[in-house]
Amino acid sequence: PGLPVGSELAWPNAFFGEHPKYEAFPAEILRYVLFQHPPGPDYQQRDFDLRVPPEFFEPVESLMTADNADLARFAARGGKLLMIHGTNEPAMPYGYAVDYVERVARSQRSPGDARSFLRLFLV
Repeated sequence: PGLPVGSELAWPNAFFGEHPKYEAFPAEILRYVLFQHPPGPDYQQRDFDLRVPPEFFEPVESLMTADNADLARFAARGGKLLMIHGTNEPAMPYGYAVDYVERVARSQRSPGDARSFLRLFLV
């Protein structure tokens, strides 16, 4: 969904400049999260091979991704999910949360059914 309007003042310190706040994030993901057998601290971003097909990472993605929109069993057991997200967060734009709630609603028999167990509050 892109970076949210209004978060521009946070961009220089987060993504750009001499020591951006999120500078180490991609390297740490590559070193310790993305691969089934993490390469560890010596792995550099330049070592990543762009020819590796995305399917190679599916085993790890299935463990790490928390965006399954099928919450039917959760709702049937009486589960309630309250989500809160800041609208001025450049690292994780709120559009992702909105998209998730919309996908959950589409997965229900009626889109309005999702409101009985799921609410998103944007702050």
